[in-house]
Amino acid sequence: SYAAWILVNNLKIHNDPIKKDLVNKIVNYIISQQNEDGSWFYFDKDQRDNTDNFIDNFHTCFVLENLFLIWKWNKDERLKKSIEKGFKFFKKSFINNDFSVRYYYYYPNPTGIKVDIRSCAETIFCCALLSEIFPESLELSTKIAEWTINNMLDSDGYYYFRIYRTHKHRMPYMRWGQAPMFNALTYLSLKLKERNNG
Repeated sequence: SYAAWILVNNLKIHNDPIKKDLVNKIVNYIISQQNEDGSWFYFDKDQRDNTDNFIDNFHTCFVLENLFLIWKWNKDERLKKSIEKGFKFFKKSFINNDFSVRYYYYYPNPTGIKVDIRSCAETIFCCALLSEIFPESLELSTKIAEWTINNMLDSDGYYYFRIYRTHKHRMPYMRWGQAPMFNALTYLSLKLKERNNG
């Protein structure tokens, strides 16, 4: 999905039929890989058995985000239906009643992970981004941000990496926690400002 979005950005500058065809092929592949419930496996579902595959939070976000950005470019109704189906699954399967978020929907072995900061960050960003077609998801993004700040933010100002069933992993990873949260909260702030000024 990232590859297709990079190609779309290039197409906005230079309309190359070969790149356009490649975008369509990638999008067709992604839609074909979507499960009946709206989810996507991490690996190709036709090449990996379910015992060697998984469905997780932030990779699902990546797919939804990139498909949405591609849809804004081509307005393909089939693509929008895929996004709607995927986002419905995402909300039902990854967002808990208290607005914490799950890391895995499906993983073949127990992990003990309850909450992962990258999942929190990407869910905040994804819900804020998709609020352009699902307006109610901006409020959802805000509530998830509040939960994350209240439960994952250290008094020194950094975000914990993970909450396991037995303990918190408090390492302040830049790539996995601090940078994605900075990006997510900044984007959410911009979307809230747009709404309030609208």
